[in-house]
Amino acid sequence: MGNNRLIRYGVLSVLLVFVLGSLLAGCAPAAGPVATPQQPAATSKPAASQPPSSTAAPANPTPPPPTVAKKPDKVIIAKGLSGASEMPLWVAKDMGFFAQNGIDAEIVTVEGGAVAVQALAGGKADFAHTGPALVNAALQGSDVVYVAGFLLKPPYALMVPPAITKPQDLKGKSIGINQVGGMSYDTTVRVIRSWGMDPAKDVTLVPAGSQANRVAALKGGTVASALVERPYDLVLEKDGFKRLVDFAGTDLLYLGGNLGTTRSFIAKNEDITRRVVKSWIEAIHAFKTRKDEVVKLFDTRLAGTKHEDNEAAWQFYVTDMLGGSAPFLSDIPIKAVTNVLEDLAHDIPEAAKANPESLLDLRFVKEFAASGYINKLYGR
Repeated sequence: MGNNRLIRYGVLSVLLVFVLGSLLAGCAPAAGPVATPQQPAATSKPAASQPPSSTAAPANPTPPPPTVAKKPDKVIIAKGLSGASEMPLWVAKDMGFFAQNGIDAEIVTVEGGAVAVQALAGGKADFAHTGPALVNAALQGSDVVYVAGFLLKPPYALMVPPAITKPQDLKGKSIGINQVGGMSYDTTVRVIRSWGMDPAKDVTLVPAGSQANRVAALKGGTVASALVERPYDLVLEKDGFKRLVDFAGTDLLYLGGNLGTTRSFIAKNEDITRRVVKSWIEAIHAFKTRKDEVVKLFDTRLAGTKHEDNEAAWQFYVTDMLGGSAPFLSDIPIKAVTNVLEDLAHDIPEAAKANPESLLDLRFVKEFAASGYINKLYGR
């Protein structure tokens, strides 16, 4: 009995030693490779590749992390112009060009280009949609510049009742404009001077606000005439008013509804500025080529207008103001700036010495033009 127990213990001990030895051998590090002399590369053709084994590990077993969309960059754009000249902003916003370029644009409507530039210069807006008011601010020391163009001549008509037949009939009367210092103001002052009249003495310029407000003021007799753009001139024409002056028929180069910002903003946000300008260029292309959608925006955004007038306004802008089917480069000619400076020099002596090129930073417009992007948009 005792011997049998000892035999069993002995057998178990042997088995335990064997198992432990096997386990230790499996855990031991593998011997290092044996150095062999380098063999010359084979000169024969390699064997045809074999299909991979079904048991081989995948080349990329861990999938890459999902791409997280970058949050759009928020910008505030002060819109000081009303009427069809404001449409590039709404096209860029409502038709998705800002969003496509990673821009979350908040468009803030203010009364007149001068107020828009004040918001820009004061840091309350990143961009301003304005006319000559930006030049005035630059002459006073603001670091504002134009970065893209849209209207390069005044889009206005001076509308009057039938009793007024010549410019001298306006002497002693009132003219409705948007605000002092804006595009409608500068345009009106220029034409009054061209008549040999003094805008400070011979007429009264009344800041009546938006185009719709000017129409109402003229109809209601609050002002004797009003400077409006299409389609509002068509609205007044149907009520018996007529054009005393139509600037669209002139060759005057001027600063209309253009896009401005500050040099400091560009320095800190060059890529954002580039994408805003790209959205602007794409919006103008859409303005020119997608009539039905754009006219619907006219219908929605322009108070007090009718669809047929907005269709006529769209045709007018594309044909008479934007060069028809030709690519629109969003450039701003120096002559347009010079004309504004000449007008401002009557009241601001510094304007006569100002360098017009200092008011322009068109590097982004030129980039898109030089790369062929704008011509590609237009199928050229």
